[in-house]
Amino acid sequence: MAENAHRHEYAEVVVSLSGSHFYGIDGNAIQLSPGSTALIPRGVPHDSWYSEYHPECIDFWLHFLPHGVVLMNFIYHQPASGPVPVQIPQLPVALQDDFRRVCLLLNDHVSSRQKARHFVTYLLHELFESLMESDFRNDNPDERSVIEEVKRYAMDHLTDRLTLPDLAKAAGYSPFHFHRLFLEAEGVTPRAFVESQRLKQACELLRKGQSTTSVALDVGFATPSQFSKVFKKQFKMSPTEWLKTAKGSAR
Repeated sequence: MAENAHRHEYAEVVVSLSGSHFYGIDGNAIQLSPGSTALIPRGVPHDSWYSEYHPECIDFWLHFLPHGVVLMNFIYHQPASGPVPVQIPQLPVALQDDFRRVCLLLNDHVSSRQKARHFVTYLLHELFESLMESDFRNDNPDERSVIEEVKRYAMDHLTDRLTLPDLAKAAGYSPFHFHRLFLEAEGVTPRAFVESQRLKQACELLRKGQSTTSVALDVGFATPSQFSKVFKKQFKMSPTEWLKTAKGSAR
């Protein structure tokens, strides 16, 4: 391995997709078989190329660059012709943010790298799910219709608790995958969408003369204080102040 080793100032992850083979990492021969994953920390020496002794294989590589950038590619290796890198599309927006955080963790001190190891496993699952289901496209008509159905469901159940798992279950997706799809489709998180609809309905009820306490409970907030806090964050004034302003502008 010594004469075929190099190292980077960033971490890498390799996922074996096809073909069992050995890969040199930090002076050790690590066996990679379909489904296995190896995390190569920053500065750790590893093989710089696939030799003719590597059997035919397909590996998926993630390069976690220091400034929060992730590069991905598949390596198709055939002993007769050598490795052929194939670039894949850019990460979806929501996954970009999560992988950016992992980049910073992996390139930070040791305790952060330990946290990142667990996060990487989960993100790899979501990444491959995204590759298989949506091919990184935002115009999937089935996903669009599911998002619209969930929005209607949320509008009809604003007085319910409506947690992310609840909405994801209605969509038929995992919470993480649903959160990503919704954010890409609507530009806001599911929670932000629900809050905006509750506040919209709250404004209508305030105009009709209902008290703040009554409105808070009628539109699905747990307590009047929670309602006032969310309302003030959105409108930069309390419900009472907003109502005075609304009545004044209506004259």
